[in-house]
Amino acid sequence: SGTALVMEIARALASPGVESDMSIRFALWNNEETGLNGAGAYVEQRAELQGIENPAGSGQYPEPRWLGMIQHDMMMWDHGNPVTFNQALDADVDVE
Repeated sequence: SGTALVMEIARALASPGVESDMSIRFALWNNEETGLNGAGAYVEQRAELQGIENPAGSGQYPEPRWLGMIQHDMMMWDHGNPVTFNQALDADVDVE
């Protein structure tokens, strides 16, 4: 469900009329339950490349400095368990 949400956000932001002064990167990985393997590898492989012009003098920064990150895992999972302190009973499940 998290992947579907990220893909829907990407689709919406690619719609005509939506503009941004920033590049937006969408990253998806799995196997996070066993140690954030995908996310950790993603950050490790790119940390030293941030803000480095490549090729030199081109004005291009393939891995610009990150402004922020939104992480979304999954949604709507309860398996009949009771509501916990961090669940919103009035959350809108009719996502459009």
